[in-house]
Amino acid sequence: AAILMSGTFYPPSMYADILGIPQDKRLDRIYESPFPKENRKVLGLRGMTTQYARRDDAMYGDYAAHLAALAGAMAGNTAAFFPSYKFMEDVASRIDGKLSGMELIVESRSMTKRDRENVVGRLRERKPACLMLAVQGGSLSEGIDYEGNILSAIAVVGLPLAPPNLEVKALVGHFISKFGGARGNLYGYTAPALNKVVQSAGRLIRSEKDRGVVVLMDERFAQARYAALIPPELQPEMLAGQDEMIAEVEHFFNKNM
Repeated sequence: AAILMSGTFYPPSMYADILGIPQDKRLDRIYESPFPKENRKVLGLRGMTTQYARRDDAMYGDYAAHLAALAGAMAGNTAAFFPSYKFMEDVASRIDGKLSGMELIVESRSMTKRDRENVVGRLRERKPACLMLAVQGGSLSEGIDYEGNILSAIAVVGLPLAPPNLEVKALVGHFISKFGGARGNLYGYTAPALNKVVQSAGRLIRSEKDRGVVVLMDERFAQARYAALIPPELQPEMLAGQDEMIAEVEHFFNKNM
């Protein structure tokens, strides 16, 4: 027998399929987090998306304004995780002047282990508070434990759906040949992106004492085909815009002081 478990792989049935474990020889179980539910608020935003067809200067400006407002609504550090370096850089170029009394940290493509350690050290100092911009699936969104509640909020900016290159097409084709068209596209294309989203959001709460806010900044997170790949505890409360987001964030931290 074997016990296979993870804090981020969801749903477990999909990973059992991919690993080739037959239906009649497995038990799939999902367990709730043991951490207090009231310590984390998960919000989503309507009217915002990182879809390729809708990317323009106005979109980048909207994301910059929302991130600056989110970071300014609390005393601690905020991390924002993006679908690509290009998207992150386009937003970063529009955000610096919008921050007041905060430090902006932007992940670079050439960041070393020492650079990452220095970033975590700056976040741990908390003075001044920082807004960190990084990439989903990158060196700052996976493999680093932000312990001690050094992050007060995380924004997940869009879905990191891979461009349809040869590798992606080959992977999707492989899964289609094994599981059929619907599950093949789900397993080979959609699920890897949502796994990065869950990994990024999971950087916030690292112990039963941590508390903070996750904001999923893309209206597609409320769509059924994507919501089905997000664990129950990360299902967002969808809001209309920036004003509602700030009101919810301020209420959360005032209530938990």
